[in-house]
Amino acid sequence: MLSLMFVSLPGQFAGPFASFVGGTDISIAVALGSSFLLAAIVARFFPEPSYVVDGSRPGIEEFVNKKLIRTMSH
Repeated sequence: MLSLMFVSLPGQFAGPFASFVGGTDISIAVALGSSFLLAAIVARFFPEPSYVVDGSRPGIEEFVNKKLIRTMSH
């Protein structure tokens, strides 16, 4: 929604803030910048658990070993 305010398509549509940048269509840059900023803020306040980052999910070894033993016993 934010990027629509910076769209500038002469003769078709011009967002309310398109005139601030001289009529240049910067909607893609605004969309990419605002999504990057939002993702960085979300990652800062809701970080991934450490087992996702380093690949050592807790308890996965026991699960795999039980499943292997069960399939080998049949």
